Amino acid sequence: MSTTKTEEPSGEKPKSPGVDDDPTLIAARLKLELAKVEKEEARLGLVDQAERAKLVSGMLPDFSTVTVEKDTLTASEQTSAVAECLIQGALFNVVDDIADDVMQAVNTSLATGGSPPPATFFVTTTPSHRDDVAAYRDVDARLKRLHSAISSICPDTAAVPGAPDQRNIVAPAITAALGALPGAITMATRLFAHQYVTSSYTSSNAAGVDLHAAGSLLSRVAARPETRVLVRRLQPARDADLEARTLQLALVLDGRLARRRVGAHGDAAVAKAKVDQLSARRAQLRTRADELHTAWKDKVGKSASSAGLSEDLDLVDSLEEAIAGGEPDSKQTKRFSQALAVVKKRIETVLEAIASGTGEMGAAELLEQVQALDNEAAQLAGEEATASQEKAQTDQRVSDLDAVHAAGLEFIESLGAADSAGERLFDKACFGALLSTPGTLALLVRVVHAGADGIDDLKLGPDHRITVFGGSVEWALQDHEGNSMGAGVRTQIKYQKTGISKPDKSSGGILVGSRETKPRIVLAAP
Repeated sequence: MSTTKTEEPSGEKPKSPGVDDDPTLIAARLKLELAKVEKEEARLGLVDQAERAKLVSGMLPDFSTVTVEKDTLTASEQTSAVAECLIQGALFNVVDDIADDVMQAVNTSLATGGSPPPATFFVTTTPSHRDDVAAYRDVDARLKRLHSAISSICPDTAAVPGAPDQRNIVAPAITAALGALPGAITMATRLFAHQYVTSSYTSSNAAGVDLHAAGSLLSRVAARPETRVLVRRLQPARDADLEARTLQLALVLDGRLARRRVGAHGDAAVAKAKVDQLSARRAQLRTRADELHTAWKDKVGKSASSAGLSEDLDLVDSLEEAIAGGEPDSKQTKRFSQALAVVKKRIETVLEAIASGTGEMGAAELLEQVQALDNEAAQLAGEEATASQEKAQTDQRVSDLDAVHAAGLEFIESLGAADSAGERLFDKACFGALLSTPGTLALLVRVVHAGADGIDDLKLGPDHRITVFGGSVEWALQDHEGNSMGAGVRTQIKYQKTGISKPDKSSGGILVGSRETKPRIVLAAP
């Protein structure tokens, strides 16, 4: 009989299923704890912060490649439009200093009696004002030569028309247009490191420099209110004397000189017709005389033949040969010499009869007609010579009139021709006439170089834009004869530090150049 062994339980009593071990209760308890955590996070705003952090993390680049302990530096070719205004502001300060230098030079000249009191300041930005003076002198000389030539061939030319009044047009002040303000700058690419965005800008815009120089001079010539300040690019090209003389030349070319040319060409045609008529008449007389002379010689020839003149001439030749071949003292040579003398005497008698036109050898009526024709031809030759001389004088007058007329038209056409800069010669000459007037001073102001360098300092905290800007301006002052009264180069470099997010928070100053607040030098009182 088998026996079954029953294991006895250990000392621990088995647990019976309770409420704490219920899975449903455990899940409910965890859900309650999570709800408490979410409520606490909501109370502390951690959920919104996590969402913002996630959003920012998606917008930011990977900073694992950025060395935190070093700043980053990048370059940008984009510049602010305000940089041009900053540069011009610095240039205007330089021009104000130049105006003081100009006044000092003029006052020094007045004190030493070196130049007349200034009546006009002529401000220009290009050194071509001396070319204007040269153009005026050339035009003036050509005008004088043309008027002198016309007066010599047309002494009764029309009077000079009245010159129009010279009216000076004062240009209004022109304000510089501001560029667009810089747009908003994003600041999403920095965490612990700074980022410097640098930019460099070279300005080639010199607009307004001459106007500002004119304004500065105007504020300094209060002691002489009659002194004018003109700006070349705004001053109309006008000169009363030059306009009047040019107008007179045009009127003479199209009026009296043109009529004189027509009359001279008519006189030349009449003179030519007269010479041709006289020449034709002389040719007719010469032909008739030749015909009569031929008829006379024919008759004389026949008469001479009937008188045995030809045989006598042949006999003379034979006798001379026989005498030359014989002995000089022989009887035969003596007989030949006596016969030769008789024959020659007979020939002389015949020739005398022919020359005198008498006897049967003559043709008196023919000889008289030939002589009359010769006399008339000689008279016509004198008349023709006189007419030819008159024609030559008329042709020379026509040539002179045509040459002066062509030169005048070419001159007037050249006044309207434009150079490579599109400026007419007449306008340049008018400016040159003004610059050649005693009391006119030409002031050249020209920007040598200008630019701006900028740095955007982006970091945690306030961001700033630091701009260094400025330029150099050269100047030269000359009197109406081209003598230099002063020259130099002025430079100013400034800086400005501006808050990017708060542009009203800014500071700055001058690095190189004169102080902005200094006493002004004005024109000395008369």
